[in-house]
Amino acid sequence: MKKYIVFMLTALFLLSLQEAFFSRLSFYNIYFDIPMILIICIAMTLEDTEAFFIILFAGIVRDSMFPGIFGVNSIFYLLLFYLITRIQNKIYKEKVSIFILIIIFSTLLKYVVYFVSFYIASIKFNFIEMIKSTLLIEVIGNIILSRFINNWIKRIYNSSFVQKDWKN
Repeated sequence: MKKYIVFMLTALFLLSLQEAFFSRLSFYNIYFDIPMILIICIAMTLEDTEAFFIILFAGIVRDSMFPGIFGVNSIFYLLLFYLITRIQNKIYKEKVSIFILIIIFSTLLKYVVYFVSFYIASIKFNFIEMIKSTLLIEVIGNIILSRFINNWIKRIYNSSFVQKDWKN
């Protein structure tokens, strides 16, 4: 129970940080995606059941803050969680190159999910131009941020506070 609360508060903090600070901080009109990095780190660190509920919570909170179509982020985060849990036992999670490949794939998957949802909602969105102009810089920024967030999530997960159960 303590892990749920600690990681939900961590997700809430990072989502608030994304909306308050990083959503206004752009580099060549590119916004870095802290919640996506958080989802990857949580999916690779926590057990499946714990991670599912925290990711669902983060997706719903992010959708309530995200302008546009409600549910896109929840669907993307749960899809990302599902894909990571499917490959998690087949990869060496501690390898930096694997983590970088997951970030690259996840960023590209995010663009595809957004394009499909915007297309269904009849919102004009030039997918090819967006990928050409922003994908590389966003991937590099996400990789840099992921090193800090992943270390922070692991430090929280391994802390004695989170590992000890609450006493009744």
